[in-house]
Amino acid sequence: MVYSPECPTSENPMLIGLMVDVSGSMMTSIHNHSGNSENRLEGLRNAINDFVAFGTILCEQKHTKLVLPLFRLFAYGFGFGNPLTALLGGNQMPVRDLFDLNDNGDSTISTDKLASNWQSYASHIDGMKFEMFGSTPMLQAFHRVHERFHIERKRHLTYNPPILFVLSDGEPTDGSTSQVASAAEAMKNDGVMIVSCYVTDENITESRKLYNEAMLSWPLGAKMMFDCASAIPQPSQFDRYLREFRWDIEPKARLFTQVNQSEVMSEFLKVILSPLQ
Repeated sequence: MVYSPECPTSENPMLIGLMVDVSGSMMTSIHNHSGNSENRLEGLRNAINDFVAFGTILCEQKHTKLVLPLFRLFAYGFGFGNPLTALLGGNQMPVRDLFDLNDNGDSTISTDKLASNWQSYASHIDGMKFEMFGSTPMLQAFHRVHERFHIERKRHLTYNPPILFVLSDGEPTDGSTSQVASAAEAMKNDGVMIVSCYVTDENITESRKLYNEAMLSWPLGAKMMFDCASAIPQPSQFDRYLREFRWDIEPKARLFTQVNQSEVMSEFLKVILSPLQ
């Protein structure tokens, strides 16, 4: 993989994809420092809100307050299509574009538009909730997102590497874990860097630590998510960002972590913006 030596610019913005699990298991609760009860999907929503706010600050010109289009973002949710959706005649597509307000298929958002219209996109995602909480079609999601990266990179010049952030708390229901890992490997071979986040309610890893190999004691889903992740480039802005937040990084570690706190989820999601710092 070739990494651009210069920073992202308006002419060569970062290309970022989010691929998030919205299946039924995401209704399980996740910890947070405030002590309030929230489920994993609510924790993810709050993490994305923090991500957008942080990205806006990083792209803002200090003397004019204009937000420069230094990254372009698209997002897919996988796990739509619960039994109630069918009864109410809702959209039963299991993998859906989360930002496509008008069903026109062109929903990659530049930073400036994201900053000015985020509430509209957030409300759109909230409106899709009754159609979430189905199974976990992760293999289909990887294929769909890979195709989307291919289309976006043909249309626009981008800063390298394009980045995908994947978040899930379970195993796929539409294929084997090895098939999903192979689909992720194909994407990495095309130059996409994958940051992988496994959500759970138990501690299977040390907090804020990146590993260079999966542990035998990890659940099958965690091992799969580890296999999907890219190795962290060193030295790099990604490495410097995580060390600044006191992450322990093993040699040749992968960009994989397990989280059971929404604050750590938010912190790890922001790593993909580190080239803007």
